[in-house]
Amino acid sequence: MKRIESVDLFRLLAILAVIIIHTGPFQFSTWQGSGLLPLAFTANQLARFAVPLFFVLSGYFWGRRIQGGADVVAVSISMMKRIFFVFIAWSLIYLLPYNLNLIAQHGFLGSVKLAYLNFLLLIDNPLTVIFEGTKGHLWFLSSLLGSIAISALFIAHKRPRILMALSAVLYIFGLLAKAYANTPIGFDIEFNTRNGPFFGLLLFSSGYLLSRMEPNPGWFSKGVMLLIFGYAMHFSELYLLHTCFSTSPLQDYVAGTYLTGLGSAMMALSNPNFLKIRAFSKAGQLTLGIYAVHVIVIENLLPMRQPASSPFFDIGFVLAVFFFSIAAALLMSKSKALRSIVV
Repeated sequence: MKRIESVDLFRLLAILAVIIIHTGPFQFSTWQGSGLLPLAFTANQLARFAVPLFFVLSGYFWGRRIQGGADVVAVSISMMKRIFFVFIAWSLIYLLPYNLNLIAQHGFLGSVKLAYLNFLLLIDNPLTVIFEGTKGHLWFLSSLLGSIAISALFIAHKRPRILMALSAVLYIFGLLAKAYANTPIGFDIEFNTRNGPFFGLLLFSSGYLLSRMEPNPGWFSKGVMLLIFGYAMHFSELYLLHTCFSTSPLQDYVAGTYLTGLGSAMMALSNPNFLKIRAFSKAGQLTLGIYAVHVIVIENLLPMRQPASSPFFDIGFVLAVFFFSIAAALLMSKSKALRSIVV
């Protein structure tokens, strides 16, 4: 399948957005009395298009292989094997004493002991390991595995409508048990519905539906409109939930988040000439590795983070994590032993 250069560009933008979420720029700034919390909130929530974009694009390229005549089950098993291998590999990596700051503070043996204590903590929480691996951001890979498996079951039996109906029900259930839990129609199930199929399945299956159409440059303007409308919904929901029900405005997803993911994916797939930037193509192919390794980079760079006396320092920290993560993934891609977990 011919590479879509604009997809590589949007993948990089999405990775940058994920790093913004995980680094939390402006949250801890001491600049002018820490009056930047509204900016921190805005940056965090604007970045929420990123993971939905990954789900939609994953569903799209899964669907394109099926539309090309490949067997649904064979394609799905192949894809799931690869994702499961990457999930296990990075879960093992995150059990290692990789934090150089902790090694400097406690010595290598002390860091090994801390890693062992973390391992014991995970043993006591098997559901966490299943849905998040050994590090929180790996939840995406686990959720993607479930999304592929469920989608394959229904598409193999030619039941796309039932798949979409189930996906919508799970998404609504996830909303009621998470962002809308404090409302009269919500409920608490003591489970983070970001994990599992609640959030990802609707986005993945929507990507499959997109794969049955032929993308064109006109998708860009349609995607922009969906993105804008999605953000309008997203921030309106957060405002109402926060002011009326004291819900935290920092949410993984609300109803409008779905549209931001769908809209940004349509923009990415439109491939207009002005988005064909070959310089980003190689880095865009390393998205998986950059996503997996960036938490290691964040934790090793944290000592240079605080105190942030200027918002520009926070921006610099985000960019430093971004470029160091790209460099780390690029170096790993050069190794035959490691290439399969970054590309």
